[in-house]
Amino acid sequence: MRDESLLYQCKAGAPLENHLSVQGNKILFLAANNLHIDSVLLAGKENRKFYMEDGKIIEQFFYKAQFDKIKYTKPLTIKNTSLQADASFDLRGLNLKVGFLEFAAYNRYDRETKTFSGILGSTFEIMKKQMNFTVNAVPCIDGNYGAQVSGGVLHNGVRSNFNGLIGMLERKEIDIGLADLSLTFPRIKVADFGGNVVEQPVYCLISRPGNNLQFRAYFNPFYLDIWLSVLFTASCLLIACFLLAATSGQRMDSSGYKFQPLSRWMRNLELVSFSLRSMSMKDNFLLSYQRYRTTWRLLMLTYILVGYLTVEVYNAELTSYLTSKEIQLPIQKMEDILDHNDMKLGLHRGSFLVTAIQFSSEEKYQRLWNEKVAGNEFGEIGWENDDVLLQALEENYILAGFGELALAVMGRHPCKVTKLPTEAMFPTQLGIYLQKDSPLTPLFKKELQKLQEAGVVHNIKQAIQKETMLSHKVCTDPNLKLGIQSTVFLFIIIGLGIISGFTILILEIIHNKVIPKQIGKNIQFSE
Repeated sequence: MRDESLLYQCKAGAPLENHLSVQGNKILFLAANNLHIDSVLLAGKENRKFYMEDGKIIEQFFYKAQFDKIKYTKPLTIKNTSLQADASFDLRGLNLKVGFLEFAAYNRYDRETKTFSGILGSTFEIMKKQMNFTVNAVPCIDGNYGAQVSGGVLHNGVRSNFNGLIGMLERKEIDIGLADLSLTFPRIKVADFGGNVVEQPVYCLISRPGNNLQFRAYFNPFYLDIWLSVLFTASCLLIACFLLAATSGQRMDSSGYKFQPLSRWMRNLELVSFSLRSMSMKDNFLLSYQRYRTTWRLLMLTYILVGYLTVEVYNAELTSYLTSKEIQLPIQKMEDILDHNDMKLGLHRGSFLVTAIQFSSEEKYQRLWNEKVAGNEFGEIGWENDDVLLQALEENYILAGFGELALAVMGRHPCKVTKLPTEAMFPTQLGIYLQKDSPLTPLFKKELQKLQEAGVVHNIKQAIQKETMLSHKVCTDPNLKLGIQSTVFLFIIIGLGIISGFTILILEIIHNKVIPKQIGKNIQFSE
């Protein structure tokens, strides 16, 4: 116990008993010699005084008797009924070891002033001032928040089930863990949650579409199964054309209705041309055969119907895709990556997401861990370096990140990063953690409740979030806005068409000039 470090004060009240009286603003008990100290009544619950001894919090009381100063102590026992709304807890002389992790929006530590800031940090500083204790700030030993680890973590001869700040609390290396720590069931088995300061969503970040050259942009309006269905339908109609043409006799001239025999090659080429032109709704024409004229007309009507629906829907989807200002994402939620073999999932290293997915009993989360996370380069990724995050996104990873942390990455790289519309999980509660069954836990919860009821925590959140939003950038890439990357395929087709045209032109020149001359020479030579 430190001398003169503790005082007991409470509101003055009326005389308690014949042998007791109250004088001034401090309690002053005048008792007879035979009055036992246990029978002295307390006159209030405000400004209670405590100190730490052998890892326990002791409450200290001072009374003045008629002849001598009387003092006694007893271990602190907290009951919900004793925590009045206006109670204030003075922990003067108590020095707490606080482990911390830094992130700008939630918690920052100034090593010169030795103070915390951010939503959680500022709230903690107010609680420290109100409760009158001091701290010894200790950085997290491994940079992790606290995830359950197979085999545990051994540090200084003590093993814990968790790493990070939660592991430090579990091994009793610190008294308080100060970071944007989420409330989860596995964590509260080994540590106490000190109360909800702010709720935090879980966002899934994805590489913003449109930054890379879109070679398949003109195929994107339809999904693969639709393209396969269209191809299957067109193939069936083409086979029907070949079968019908094989039994319909000779092709007739549409003007004179005279028999006009065609070679097998030309007949096949004509059927393919008829199929393509009818499906694309370009210059439809009817093949005139001797037999089955009605059947041919029905076939053509089928072509027109299928082609019209396909072409019109495709044109509408393509126009919407190329001109829409909204981002067209390949997936809508995290679980959708199970249907995409080229996509992988990156979890925030050391966060509760790793524990939640790795040890989940749900089949979809087990598949996510085994197929998309485990063994991959960025399956568990730190969020300290933006270059690493951008590299993972470029390699088609979906990154699951937390609230302001994820939004800050989007704010710094608005042209490269966006988020899925559906959050990965329900918002989680953030707050400080204390050692399991710590006597400080009810005191911190009560003090936090007072600050929330007074609107202090809300004002801190509003100020920090406004500051964060003002620091976000806006995408100004003109190519991304115009969607030029999506038109690359069109230029490829134009280029191939030009090359094909010149190739055919050269072949025609050779056929019309070189070959006849060669034939003429051969004839002269033979004569």
